[in-house]
Amino acid sequence: MAARYLAEHGPDLSWVYLEFTDDIGYLYGDGDEMAAAITLMDANVGRIWRSVQARQKAEDEDWLVVITTDHGRNARTGKSHAGQLDRERTIWIATNSNALNKHFSNLPAIVYILPSMLTHLAIAVPQAVSKHFDGKSFIDARRPREPLF
Repeated sequence: MAARYLAEHGPDLSWVYLEFTDDIGYLYGDGDEMAAAITLMDANVGRIWRSVQARQKAEDEDWLVVITTDHGRNARTGKSHAGQLDRERTIWIATNSNALNKHFSNLPAIVYILPSMLTHLAIAVPQAVSKHFDGKSFIDARRPREPLF
C-alpha cells in the first residue's frame, strides 16, 4: 500500500513503519524466523524503492530515502534491547543520498535523520531551534529555503 501511495501521490515527506521484523525479534530473537522476516521486509522495501525510482524518473523529483532501525538487539538472544550494550544501542542507517558527508561514515545515530531530511529539503531552521538538535546532517547542504518560523 505504501509503495502505491508514494507512486501515485508523491508526498513531500512520508514515513513508513515496517514493524514486522521488530515483532519477530521480540518473539523469536536471532534465527530462521528473523531471517525470513528480513527477507519479507526487503521485498517490501524493494517495492517502495521501485515507486521512488519511477517518481524520480517521471516527475524529475529528487527523493531522499532513509532506512533505519529504531534500536539494536540483545547480544545473547536478539530478543530484547533493555540494556546498554553496543548491540542494543547500535542502529544502522541506509540511504540513497549521493551527498553523504563525514557524519555518515561515523555510524550516525537516529538523531541525525531529522537534520539530514531538513538539509535535503533545503529547509532553514532558526538557530534558536537547531541548537537543540542532538545530531548533525549526514548529507551536504543545498541552498536553504526560507526559515519555517
